[in-house]
Amino acid sequence: MINNKIIDSLMKGDQDFFTTLDTSTEEGKKQLSVFSSNKSYKKISDYIGKQITFNAVYMKKIEIKGSVAIQTAIQTPNGEIFKSTSEGIAKSVLVAIDCFGYPDKWEEEIWFEIREVNTRQNRNYFKLQLVD
Repeated sequence: MINNKIIDSLMKGDQDFFTTLDTSTEEGKKQLSVFSSNKSYKKISDYIGKQITFNAVYMKKIEIKGSVAIQTAIQTPNGEIFKSTSEGIAKSVLVAIDCFGYPDKWEEEIWFEIREVNTRQNRNYFKLQLVD
């Protein structure tokens, strides 16, 4: 499973980012540029209860108010980009990749519901729940 390896590698600084894009092509490099910029994107937290599919992923370590987090960006087939710093989203995306492979290789779209979960410690996090 790549799940924890990627998160650990990003957090330790062993790699700058993770992406499912083919950055050996000019098109992949252009897409990476869009992903890594802070231009127009949608917040995952604004879409709780909605269903989403994605065809590309970009993750990087960022600093927020003195803490480090993994920012996850996912792109939908129609070009919308959703971003989140929720560890639950990062892990959900990587579990999907572990189970189904890179999203640009999926034979058909796989849909997920954006969920907000409350932990026993009364902390909230977001995750992607596979839709049957």
